[in-house]
Amino acid sequence: MQRSFDRANDDRANAVAAQFRSEFQHRGQDVVRKVEAVAAGDSVQRIALEVNRGASDSGSYVSEARSLAGQQHLDFLELVDHQGAILSSAQWQAKFGYPETAIPSAIGSAGAFLKREELSSGSTLGLFAVRAAGVGEQPLYVIGGERLDQGFLSTLDIPSGTRVLLYQNLDANWNPSPCSI
Repeated sequence: MQRSFDRANDDRANAVAAQFRSEFQHRGQDVVRKVEAVAAGDSVQRIALEVNRGASDSGSYVSEARSLAGQQHLDFLELVDHQGAILSSAQWQAKFGYPETAIPSAIGSAGAFLKREELSSGSTLGLFAVRAAGVGEQPLYVIGGERLDQGFLSTLDIPSGTRVLLYQNLDANWNPSPCSI
């Protein structure tokens, strides 16, 4: 009886894990597609060209990311110059001029990746992708993403009697409050 219960429990856990991986991959592909659309868009291509020409003050782009993120329904979006400095941030405009540390490790990554995102209200976890705008000598990077939270868990079809928790251990002061469904 105990082995039968354990086997059923393992089957449920494996089904949820497989579903999580599948949804994670699906969401990642969606984030990549959205970031590619932003990077290929006229606004980003124009900005990349202007930045490469040195034709304008980079401070004039501070509010661009918010509009672009809204168009693609992304929670996070930053435009980052070839030196790694943030030119525009949808999620926190005060990040203008600060370095984006995810760019060097994400260059060449074809898929999406997990990243801790600093916000004015604290940290959160997101599923991100990076693409470069292909205009001029120096690239302009677009890094965009979506939150990985309760909304993500709610997309899973959880077997009856199963509870799924997502702990976000984002800093030294770990908060054991889970997102759950």
